[in-house]
Amino acid sequence: TVGSVDVGNPAFDVLVYGNAAYVGTSTGITVVDVSDPANPTVGPSMNVGATGGFAMVANYLFAASETNGLIVLGVTDPLNPQLLTMFATSDVVQDITFTGSYVFAALGDAGFAVIDVSNPVSPSLTAELDLGGFASGLVLASNFAIITVRDIGLAAVEVRYPAIPVLVSTLP
Repeated sequence: TVGSVDVGNPAFDVLVYGNAAYVGTSTGITVVDVSDPANPTVGPSMNVGATGGFAMVANYLFAASETNGLIVLGVTDPLNPQLLTMFATSDVVQDITFTGSYVFAALGDAGFAVIDVSNPVSPSLTAELDLGGFASGLVLASNFAIITVRDIGLAAVEVRYPAIPVLVSTLP
């Protein structure tokens, strides 16, 4: 059987890593111990603002925060993550994905951003690209970031060279 648990706030996204489920909520990130799926238990919470969209790389959890930009947590102890940094961005971070040493971010009205996380405790902005609308979600497909953009549809951005993202096309 599978159980359920109340995380106390509306949940926007979840990422499971081992026995830990990281739940993005309207107030931040809540850790849920899922080692016993029939009886999950709520662990620590971090009040880092509305959070949804996660990427896990090695012992780092990256999270999209609508109020605090890119959140970076150390997860060497997955059930007790440590806040390493909050990297401010030019607009709300709606969603993220990761490749190599870069986080790609859907940045609301600012469009699309490439953030260098080769040093996870000190991220740096590599590039931003205005997409002409509110960017809210993205996936990576080969050398392209496919981004949902309100009132436009989909935008395809070539990211072969992360420092020079190129808007290739839009689809209504």
